[in-house]
Amino acid sequence: MKDSAKYVKFVEWSEEDQCYVGRAPGLIYGGCHGLDEKAVFAELLLDLWSG
Repeated sequence: MKDSAKYVKFVEWSEEDQCYVGRAPGLIYGGCHGLDEKAVFAELLLDLWSG
């Protein structure tokens, strides 16, 4: 199992930014964002996999 699999991943709507924000606290600083929830989650996983 990759270390990244042990961390919680969040994708949630941000009223302030008016988009979905993806993050993995404790694993990566920052995150990703976009208007499509599934696309943001996919981008988050790619960031974790390639990082």
